[in-house]
Amino acid sequence: MSVDVEAVRDRAHGLCRDYLHGAWQLISADDMLIKPISGGLSNVLFLCELPQRQSSLADEPTRVLLRMYGQVQEGSHESITESVIFTLLAERRLGPKLYGIFPGGRLEEFIQASSLSYSELRDPRISQQIAQKMTTVHSLRVPICKEPTFMWQTMKKWIHLVNDYLKDTTSVEHRDKADIIKALRLCVFEDEVDWLKRLFARAPSPVVFCHNDCQEGNILRPNGGRPGQHQLTLIDFEYCSYGYRGFDVANHFCEWLYDYAIDEYPHFSEHPENWPTEQEQLRFIRAYLRHRNNTAEERTPPAENGDEKAYSAEEVEEQRMLDEVKVYCLASHLFWTLWSVVNAHVSAISFGYWEYAFCRLRAYQTQKQLLMKADPRCPKMTDSGKRRPTHIE
Repeated sequence: MSVDVEAVRDRAHGLCRDYLHGAWQLISADDMLIKPISGGLSNVLFLCELPQRQSSLADEPTRVLLRMYGQVQEGSHESITESVIFTLLAERRLGPKLYGIFPGGRLEEFIQASSLSYSELRDPRISQQIAQKMTTVHSLRVPICKEPTFMWQTMKKWIHLVNDYLKDTTSVEHRDKADIIKALRLCVFEDEVDWLKRLFARAPSPVVFCHNDCQEGNILRPNGGRPGQHQLTLIDFEYCSYGYRGFDVANHFCEWLYDYAIDEYPHFSEHPENWPTEQEQLRFIRAYLRHRNNTAEERTPPAENGDEKAYSAEEVEEQRMLDEVKVYCLASHLFWTLWSVVNAHVSAISFGYWEYAFCRLRAYQTQKQLLMKADPRCPKMTDSGKRRPTHIE
């Protein structure tokens, strides 16, 4: 990411001065220490610090994180709702402290921590801690709409933009992007969303408050800490909403496949072979359920068909969540495909958005074909009376 620090120095200083007060009002913009730091794929982040000669006067922080929203983030979720969510999570110590909200961004607590690497997601100790964090988030009651409409509404909005963008190749700088666009055009996204809705109706998942973006860059571990000694911290709540439990869990597992810490363009690599095994999924799911239930296992009565094996309530729930992952990973792939196409046109961050969109759509179509082959109950694309999109290679 190429960022002109001096171009934002005056504004950053003004925000810190107005929202933090105390010692921040005693320094000039030139005195303030500011540097860009690694962030997500939608926001630009800066560390702002008081100079060493200037200590705090009261309880104001000496360093803060300045988050400048990306354009997609501003248009993908109501800013008021996102601010309420961040405030509530901060108050409940589930995320960084909040120091200020302003149009286009916010001032947050700077946590001395490092984000996880994608390879650490499969570490057994870390994976179980992530499951516990997700359980806690899912148990929250947040004063926003409780209907699982965010994902559908967001994809619908993005599809309108994507359809326009895919018709226009004038902004594409390299020849290889034109080939990707040609492949993406083969997908009728409206049909895919309609098909997903019918699929979800046959594989319901509990509606809970979801993070919706539980990937390695949004999970922090205190610097110098060991995985088994320190609690992880979730950050970046801009996509939080009420939604399907299956989506949040499956979306996290999808992130096991993508490494975003790549210096060379397109700044990510894909590793389909890293999809979690059933044993790894169960380890996560069992940690999730243990943290949620924290009660002795209850036994369910035998099935009416005379099957002598009685499954525990947790075993039934474990299988249910495994089944949810198989279905809801499709929504994850399609959601981030659309997000990536939109970002390819509006984001100033250096990232291979076109390539990423292609990878996620290819993963979606591959998983869809496997699911339809394995489960004859899956709805057919022809059920809607619309044409079947061509599979991309």
